[in-house]
Amino acid sequence: MPFSDSMLLWASPGLESEPFIMELLETHLKKGLKAVLCVTDKPSQAFIEQAENYGYKLSKHLGKSLFLINFYEKLINNEGLESLKRLVKKKIKVLGNDSLVCFNNISTLINLFGFKAVSELIFLKKFVNEQGGRFICSFTEWPYTSDLLIKLRKSFDNRVYLNTVNEQKYYSFKKNGSFTHLLFDVNKPGGVTSLKPRLVVIGPKGSGKTSFIKALSDCSASIDYLSNDFGIDHAEFKYKDRVIDLFGAPGDDYEPVIELLGSSVSGVLVMIDSSRPETFSKARRIVESVRERGFNVVVGLNRVKTGVNDVKKKVGLNSVPLIVSEKGSNHDEIFSKLLSY
Repeated sequence: MPFSDSMLLWASPGLESEPFIMELLETHLKKGLKAVLCVTDKPSQAFIEQAENYGYKLSKHLGKSLFLINFYEKLINNEGLESLKRLVKKKIKVLGNDSLVCFNNISTLINLFGFKAVSELIFLKKFVNEQGGRFICSFTEWPYTSDLLIKLRKSFDNRVYLNTVNEQKYYSFKKNGSFTHLLFDVNKPGGVTSLKPRLVVIGPKGSGKTSFIKALSDCSASIDYLSNDFGIDHAEFKYKDRVIDLFGAPGDDYEPVIELLGSSVSGVLVMIDSSRPETFSKARRIVESVRERGFNVVVGLNRVKTGVNDVKKKVGLNSVPLIVSEKGSNHDEIFSKLLSY
């Protein structure tokens, strides 16, 4: 996760972003550096206790390298933003270079003070950066005005977006001009844990399913499951610095694999032998079935004798990407579409 002078954790409603603040704080403190934590929506001790439940031992740093500013207590005593801003400035001046300033929930401040809260946060961010420190805020995207959201979005060097798709949590950030999407979960204890994406390749015998999987990994395996008529292929491979689990399921009996993996499936590749038009209707039914479950779907074409558009017409799936996949071609295009949340 790229992090320079400032970072905004931008969460969809219903997603916990505080564990990311806890994770970043603990990583920073373990390096022997200092941090200021501004808690806006609960007593600061409650935040520390929550962190302990996730497995983050922040309490041992209190008063040594971690310093709390209880915004929540001061807000309920009707202290204004100016008073709070002075407290942060005073503390960061004492701590100096490489200090980290975290706000656990700036949505609370925005709810109370609106645009003024955003302006004061921008001021604080600049002040912290000028003192050689870093600035992190957690934010939940409630239905604020578009002007406020645009101003907030433009005010941070890095933004990390937390979202869900098909019950899977993922965070996204821009790297080298394009977005990277990574699955995660939050456990007690354990905190923020990265998850491997799981992709399923479905295809009847002879469609090229097993060859496609074996071409990706030297460690692929085919396993007979329950009977000789039900085989699962599996491989683990690396794609753009991410380790991916790939499962192959037979076209005639793929549903048990989908049921077994459930919401952990990130995408489905349906393989088609383009030289066998009699299999197209079955492939279409498979695609329609897995799309109804909400999965990303791509159709991989093997043995393309005619143009891709001709195959597309015959298969009858205009809204689904059809990509030539034989002999190891177009893997990058296939996986970028399967992993686009």
